[in-house]
Amino acid sequence: MQELEKDRAVSFKAPAFFNSVISGLRASSESSNSKKLIADIAAFTPQSRQEAQEFLQDILDNRLDTVYPVFQRWEVIRRVKNLLKELN
Repeated sequence: MQELEKDRAVSFKAPAFFNSVISGLRASSESSNSKKLIADIAAFTPQSRQEAQEFLQDILDNRLDTVYPVFQRWEVIRRVKNLLKELN
């Protein structure tokens, strides 16, 4: 049980942690803003859980208004919120 908790505690540092958001963005239109956001997410390596939460919250609050079509934006928002729940 402790091992599982330890794995979850550091899982946000794994490169694959943000893959669900990246794949959701790739399914949307390939705008330059979406491509930049994908590159930013792929390059991001959080040092703490709080840093990962702040990064995801910034994406949620400020960086998704250019994701089209709208239904794809909703899917990306859902995925970001799921990651935030996992970090809490």
